[in-house]
Amino acid sequence: MPFFKTPTQAQIEAAIQRMRSPEFAAYFLSRLHNPKWIAPLAENGLFASPPPAAQVEGGGTSYAHWPASKYLARMATEAPAEVAEVFAGIHTDNAFVIGDTVDAALAMPANVASSLVPAVCRAAAEGTLWWNHFKEASDLCVRLVEGGEAGAAMQLAEALFTPTFKEGEDELSRLDEHWYKEGLSRVVPALAAARARVFLPKVCEWLLAAVEAKGYVDSESGRDGSYTWRPAIEEHGQNHDYDFAGVMVGFVREALELAIQGQHLSLPEALELLDRYRYLVFARIRLHLIRVFAEQSPDLACQCMLNSGYFNDLLFQHEYSLLLCDRFGMLSADEQQTILGWINDGPDRNAVREMLEGHFGEEFTEEKVDNYVQAWQRDRLSWFCDSLPPEWRERYGQLVEAVGPPDHADFPFWMDSGLEWGGEKPPKDAAELSAMSTDDLVAYLSSWRPDPSQPLGATLSDQATAFETAVEKDLQRFATEAAAFANLHPTYISRFLGKYNVAIQNGAEVPIEPLVDLCLVVVQKPVQLPREQQVGGDLFDADQSWEYAKNTVADLIRQMCDHNAPFTLREKLWACLAP
Repeated sequence: MPFFKTPTQAQIEAAIQRMRSPEFAAYFLSRLHNPKWIAPLAENGLFASPPPAAQVEGGGTSYAHWPASKYLARMATEAPAEVAEVFAGIHTDNAFVIGDTVDAALAMPANVASSLVPAVCRAAAEGTLWWNHFKEASDLCVRLVEGGEAGAAMQLAEALFTPTFKEGEDELSRLDEHWYKEGLSRVVPALAAARARVFLPKVCEWLLAAVEAKGYVDSESGRDGSYTWRPAIEEHGQNHDYDFAGVMVGFVREALELAIQGQHLSLPEALELLDRYRYLVFARIRLHLIRVFAEQSPDLACQCMLNSGYFNDLLFQHEYSLLLCDRFGMLSADEQQTILGWINDGPDRNAVREMLEGHFGEEFTEEKVDNYVQAWQRDRLSWFCDSLPPEWRERYGQLVEAVGPPDHADFPFWMDSGLEWGGEKPPKDAAELSAMSTDDLVAYLSSWRPDPSQPLGATLSDQATAFETAVEKDLQRFATEAAAFANLHPTYISRFLGKYNVAIQNGAEVPIEPLVDLCLVVVQKPVQLPREQQVGGDLFDADQSWEYAKNTVADLIRQMCDHNAPFTLREKLWACLAP
């Protein structure tokens, strides 16, 4: 343990006298690494008056860095209790000071850091916890759980993740939602295990708030349209990551599954929780859990399979079809014949006839009714075709031969994502990009842009995802050639650097210096992207500035330093951080 000299009274008085000069105070505190100064500085009121937020002429708010809070954050590992006591007594609207508070809490033992949770919660409620500090606050939540302070972690999670929506809107802002999802992805596994009975009702309430914010839902009937904004309860390509309520469904499902798997909550308790909510999406999550954990309640799984309401309701089609697919073998022979009998009977032919007559008019024929009924039977048999008795498997084959193979029969609606770009070939996939020379790859990525006449076509973000996948599969090659990509659109750069951030964090050994050279170029870019280089309309089409790429540089440099970047690169690393 390092030895720190206690300052003399003369040293203290001299320092306090000279710190009346802001310049000297900044200089002195930036170089002070002795925790023995905390108490005398506090006694002399140095930590009493953080610089407040200031209104900028023309609109906006500015915040000043405070050397005193920076010093305290550095001392958190050496004197955690003293630092916590000082920070706990600071009430400020300065977002930088709040960030230093969170950084200090992360460096402390959990039992000490818990005393700073009220201050962080207050900042979240008052809007002074910036979203760029949200990641660290989420990490603090996890650290508190791991350190045995789950109660404080739950208090912090509620302050961080209780969603609020502007009047008439059902989405968080794009930037807010990004950090919200990033944070919750780390917090859910921790709290689902440590505080299942407290955390799970909260996360369900957050989903409820997101559903009711949509405005068009019907609380009486429970209709919420979730089959469109969350087609599958499990993770699936049909789900949309741009719908906030849909994303929340994934977190609720994950939390419930983890709690049941870890025996922190029983299946009946989880189902009872979901039964408190009238909306369709909660009932669909309920059916999903019954399928996944059918061994824990086989009678209930069989009961649901034999529920003709589920069988006939399009709104439960995906969850019910998966239940039959996975669990049909749990039914007795007689019970299986009940479901097969429903399929044999088919839909009401009069209702089908009336529907088709209205659709085809004079072109209507009875043959169309027969084809519709056969397709209906084929689709339902396809749900569990691998579990069919031999005679029914043969019948299923005959239906496929008569009316063709099923087309995504487990979904009531299917959105085909294979849309063509301008009527031509779609953007190149990861394999095609990997096969190109670096010069050809840079030329292609520099020139390709989405076709504005195809609003549902591939976006620059889609092409960037393929590029990201190519990079992941050949980290050595792309790291070595990093400088060649320096002039690409920031969407590609942020994905590229982000992939190496994850790789280095996971222990991958890659050439560091070429990546640092690319970072040096990125940090010199102006934040604003020239209008002629902007692509698409929002963050899901493409990055609209260099902000994300620059933030990714900071994250990547941190990982490099944490994983022993060569000391010879220190000047370049500092040059990346200095701007």
